[in-house]
Amino acid sequence: MNLILIGIVWFSLSLLVCFVAEEKGRSGVAWFFSSLLLISPVFALLALCAIPNLEKKVAVKKIKEQVPKITHYEDETQKNENPSLISNWFNSSMRSKK
Repeated sequence: MNLILIGIVWFSLSLLVCFVAEEKGRSGVAWFFSSLLLISPVFALLALCAIPNLEKKVAVKKIKEQVPKITHYEDETQKNENPSLISNWFNSSMRSKK
């Protein structure tokens, strides 16, 4: 009787490991069988808590690729105008000192 109860709890925890692995973007089937046959479901749950979420990493990577790089100048005309504005201001301030 005790062995049956232990088996049911072990199998149920292995199913929980499967669902947690799927939520983290990992292979649920592989984690299920590894927790069922190779390691304890408790250790598998602890390992899943320790490893990062793959879906979040993929989502962040996609967002970073889609967002254009923010530059100081919006386009080349502004880039070319700003140095001349500074040099014009500098030249005018130098002329006023003379």
